[in-house]
Amino acid sequence: MILEPRPSPRFSLDPPASEAGSERDREELVRRHAGALLEFACRLLGDARAAVEATQAAFLAALQEPEEPSFARDQLRDLKRRLVERARGRLAGDPGSPAIEALLPTFDATGRRLGAPARQWMEEDDETLRRSTRRCIDEVPEPYRAALFLCDVEGLSVHDCAAWLGLSVQAARDARHRARQALLALLEGSAALSGGSR
Repeated sequence: MILEPRPSPRFSLDPPASEAGSERDREELVRRHAGALLEFACRLLGDARAAVEATQAAFLAALQEPEEPSFARDQLRDLKRRLVERARGRLAGDPGSPAIEALLPTFDATGRRLGAPARQWMEEDDETLRRSTRRCIDEVPEPYRAALFLCDVEGLSVHDCAAWLGLSVQAARDARHRARQALLALLEGSAALSGGSR
């Protein structure tokens, strides 16, 4: 009687069913959310190369860390949170970037706004206004743009925005308010340059 060695289950070339399912789950996670997360990163960071790197880092972090109970419920939101947390340094703004103060309105001693132009930008058609708004949001200096984008474009609460950016709630609220004021000034300047419509 000749005995032939049997392959050991520990050294099988096929991964165990649990690992194979896990690998398929990971592939499905990336397939399902890669486009939306990359678009989010491009809009948030304003740089395609940095967006690709941040997207990859967010996926790696999500796949390497043990799953949190909330992760299964809202995977894309969790991936966005991870991306923002890893990009905090980049979102802090450069010391040489234009100061937001130049974009904020000024007021006289009675509280009346100085040099308030007519709101011609409100008369633009929807598509033109949408394009103008996107362009003007991109011109708002960091870190104000990040707060504006997360709260007003992505729909996060101020509390969530503060947590994601590592700010106090009041700092996030102030950044969002200043960004809105700067956006308004940029929109008004955009309409004045174009003669009211494009």
